[in-house]
Amino acid sequence: MFCKKGRRHVPGIRYSLIRIQGIAKDHAKWSPCTAVEFEYDPHNKMRHTTYWYEKDKKAEWPLSKNSHEEEPEREGESFDFIAEPNRFYMNVETDGSLTAKEVVLKV
Repeated sequence: MFCKKGRRHVPGIRYSLIRIQGIAKDHAKWSPCTAVEFEYDPHNKMRHTTYWYEKDKKAEWPLSKNSHEEEPEREGESFDFIAEPNRFYMNVETDGSLTAKEVVLKV
C-alpha cells in the first residue's frame, strides 16, 4: 500500500471500503415520510394523557378531527382499567417517491 501524498509504502495497514445504501433506520434523510400523524383515543377515555389546563379543560384542549368518529365519555361513567385501543387514526405525508398507501403497507 502506498500513501498518495509522498508515494511511500506504509507497512501493516490494510483497509477496505464498504458503501451501504442508506435506510430510514440509519438516518431520517432516507425516509420517504415527511410527516406522520397518529391518534387512538380522541376523547382520552383511557387517560393515557394528562391535560394541563388553567380554567376549563374543554375550552383549552379542543377535540381533534377524529373525535366525531367515536362516542364521547359520559358524565358518571365508570373508568375501564383494562381498556385497549381498538381504533387507530393515521395520516401520512410523503415526499413523492412513494405513496402514503405504499409506506403504510410496506413491511
